[in-house]
Amino acid sequence: MRWQARVTHPGLGKQRIITGNDRAIVDAKARAQEFTWEWQYQEKLARERKRTAAAEQRLSTVARLRARQEEAETRSLEAKAAIDEVRRTLEATLEVDDAIEWECLKSAEPFPKPQPQAPQYPAFPEEPNPEAPRYQPVLTFADKLIKSKKQAKVESCLRLYESDCSTWQAAVEATQAENEE
Repeated sequence: MRWQARVTHPGLGKQRIITGNDRAIVDAKARAQEFTWEWQYQEKLARERKRTAAAEQRLSTVARLRARQEEAETRSLEAKAAIDEVRRTLEATLEVDDAIEWECLKSAEPFPKPQPQAPQYPAFPEEPNPEAPRYQPVLTFADKLIKSKKQAKVESCLRLYESDCSTWQAAVEATQAENEE
């Protein structure tokens, strides 16, 4: 008797029919194919996220440069207006005898004290994401067949995540303590 299993992955748009004489082997091959396609799909999503992040970075850089350019143009116009005002003042004063009493223009008031600057607080570190590829085990075909190998890799990734969470928590506490000072 021939056994048959249909495997599909809508994210990748792939499908495959696996046939064989032993149902357990057909099922194992189908699961292995599903795992392989899911891994490929996750890699594809990661590449797309990187591409999107890079595009957003470029857009924010362009927007920042445009804002700076607009500010520079505005300040240039203001400076030109101030220069024109000074020129008009000088031209108007050349025709008039303006004797200035400098002593009455002096101010005897003390200088004001400068305002203190707002404190700069360090930013909090980013929390580890359990869905990150770093915390997902990369399983080979042999790992998928041998449960103890698979379990060891899963536990290793879990320990790494828990270790990173502990490190992150310590960093958050240190930042909070520093911010409270």
